[in-house]
Amino acid sequence: MHPAAESLLTSCVLMLAILLAGAKALFLFPIHHENRCRWDALPWKSGDLLLCSLAGFQHDVLKFCFHCRVTHVGLVVTAPGGHRFVWEATRRGVQLIPIEEYGVPPRSVCLYRPLRGGPALHARKLWDFVRAHVGRRYSHEYWRPVYNRLFPYLPLATPRRRRTRFCTDLAAETLGHVGVLNFEDDPRTPADVIPADFTEEYENIPLVKPYEYGEEIMIAC
Repeated sequence: MHPAAESLLTSCVLMLAILLAGAKALFLFPIHHENRCRWDALPWKSGDLLLCSLAGFQHDVLKFCFHCRVTHVGLVVTAPGGHRFVWEATRRGVQLIPIEEYGVPPRSVCLYRPLRGGPALHARKLWDFVRAHVGRRYSHEYWRPVYNRLFPYLPLATPRRRRTRFCTDLAAETLGHVGVLNFEDDPRTPADVIPADFTEEYENIPLVKPYEYGEEIMIAC
């Protein structure tokens, strides 16, 4: 190749890489929503989503890879006695945290998405699932779906039976168990879901009609 043409090609590739990196870097900026509500003024019912943009280097890397500011997902569940919890998988494992005690690190932001359109979730089915999975170990298996999104032509297979959970596959599997999501006719499994899939911008989850998720509400602390 002629040196001038090679230099031009190198410059073009470099410029394209810089533009792509710059576009992804935009997701490192904080979330701002005009639609806001106080934590204690939200309805908090079973099936509602808590979408978190967490602070820290690891989460900045995930924002870059996910192409999304949201890096963690929790699911609201209401106990038969009326107590409300965030059902989530973190490094401490799969756990229930009372809404009143829930917190996120400084400089983090939480968004709330209410579940709408269908009947209330079947409480017994929901809590049977919760009791069967609470205390399970956390894993970093979210890197598999991230890799598959980045390299779709060299995918890694997702095992259907696992002993560990991460945040999005716990939420997706729970919602599938109670009939809000249906993975039977979907090529993916709950373990293929990433946080971006639950957001208003991307919404890439197999919802069962008439269920739908409402617009995101930024939680004002």
